[in-house]
Amino acid sequence: MKKKAKVAACDCCGGPNERAEWSNYCAKCAEETDMQCSCGCSEVHEVAWRRTADNKRVTFWSDGLVTGPFGFNLRGVGSAKSAWSTKRDLRAAWIVADLVGFLDFSEVGAAVKTARKLCEKSGWTTKAAIGRAVLDSLDKRTE
Repeated sequence: MKKKAKVAACDCCGGPNERAEWSNYCAKCAEETDMQCSCGCSEVHEVAWRRTADNKRVTFWSDGLVTGPFGFNLRGVGSAKSAWSTKRDLRAAWIVADLVGFLDFSEVGAAVKTARKLCEKSGWTTKAAIGRAVLDSLDKRTE
C-alpha cells in the first residue's frame, strides 16, 4: 500500500498548502492577505541591493526599508507604521533603487525621504516623474 505524500500546512489557516515549495500560504490565504513581497514570504527580508556612486552598498527590504552597509538604518529614514505607509515606502524604495547609482551615499537618505513625500503628495504619479523630482530636489540642496 502506497503512503500518501504529506502536504505542507498553510501558515495562516492550517489547511493544505499546494504551493509549499515557494510560499508559506495556500492560494486562498495569499489572496486574502496583503502580501508584501511577490515571492509570497510574509517575513521581512532583503529584496535587492545596489551600489552608490561612491561604491557603498544600499539594501532594499520587502517592507520598504532602505539600509546602508551592515543593515544599519540610513540617517533620518524610519520604517513604516501602517499598511498604507508600507506601500508608499515600497514604491519610494524602488524609485530610489533606480537612482542609487547616480547618488553618493550621503544623499541616499534625503532621496528616500523626498521620494516618500512625493509618493504621499502626488498619489501614484509615474515613477519617472517622481524620480526626476527627487533628483531635482537633491540638486537644489547642493547648490
